[in-house]
Amino acid sequence: MRSPIRNSARAKNDQENLCDGGGGRPHLPPPAAHGAEAEYYSTPQSKLPFSEAVRAGDFLYVSGQIGTSKETDPAAAFKAASHSAMDAISKILQAHGSSLDHVVQCTVMLADMKQWPTFNEVYATYFKPGHMPARNAFGVTALAFDAPLEVACFSYEPAAPGIPSRGPEPTLINRY
Repeated sequence: MRSPIRNSARAKNDQENLCDGGGGRPHLPPPAAHGAEAEYYSTPQSKLPFSEAVRAGDFLYVSGQIGTSKETDPAAAFKAASHSAMDAISKILQAHGSSLDHVVQCTVMLADMKQWPTFNEVYATYFKPGHMPARNAFGVTALAFDAPLEVACFSYEPAAPGIPSRGPEPTLINRY
């Protein structure tokens, strides 16, 4: 295990590699070095100030989708809302050339963490066994439109062999 105390020369080198030298922001190459521009997919009928999805290279980022339900029983309502959010994610992925099979990460926000086991039960049905995305789940005080949950995901959809990639290969920064 690494010691939390680090050599000051090494720390300075890490800072120079990871930041722009002012304000501690991550260092990124100029936009031209990233390849193709990001594509922003908005829903024309939506008046909300965000895109439903953004494609950046081989990644498709899907904005958070809230779950809704008309059920009156609280347990049934949460389960239906969970399906509603996951179905919306699936629909957006498909509309932009991806699918749940290519999801690599999801973030789940729950208005009531006691619902975590119920959400997990529903969530697991949307992915193939042994092919579960990385995931974050956390409780929140409130969600937009008083929703009981919100789910955001991103998928990785590399170009087929022999077809140019949608973007450059990721640049990895060795921090140690």
